[in-house]
Amino acid sequence: MINEHYTIAPVRTLEELTDNKSVVEHYLRKALTKAPEYSLREVLKSIYDGLSVLWLIREGDVVIGAFTVKVYDYPNTRILMLHLLGGDKIEEWLHLLSKVEDYGRDLGCDMVEMHGRYAWKKLLPDYKSDRIILNKVL
Repeated sequence: MINEHYTIAPVRTLEELTDNKSVVEHYLRKALTKAPEYSLREVLKSIYDGLSVLWLIREGDVVIGAFTVKVYDYPNTRILMLHLLGGDKIEEWLHLLSKVEDYGRDLGCDMVEMHGRYAWKKLLPDYKSDRIILNKVL
């Protein structure tokens, strides 16, 4: 069910980040349980330093999700990496990721890339999986 009471937008001011810090940390921590190669401190520093952009998903005035994006420039392509997406009621607002795709196009990106759990493949049928990332803890 698509609910028009959901919004998605990048955080534009330090005040907005500060006002939502605890809920942002909550959602980022949840996502970080599946990405142990990053720490919350490193992610927040990347946001504060302007290397990553924090986006918030709201239901009315309540933040119900958060994620970061970062541009990667390669010799032949520019990619917008969607990273650490965590939230509630995801199926109800996932269609709003088209705004993130538009944001990537506006930045000259050729592709949006997301690393995540296999469950995302079912939630994002327009995204193709031509490779996977494997790791092994030693």
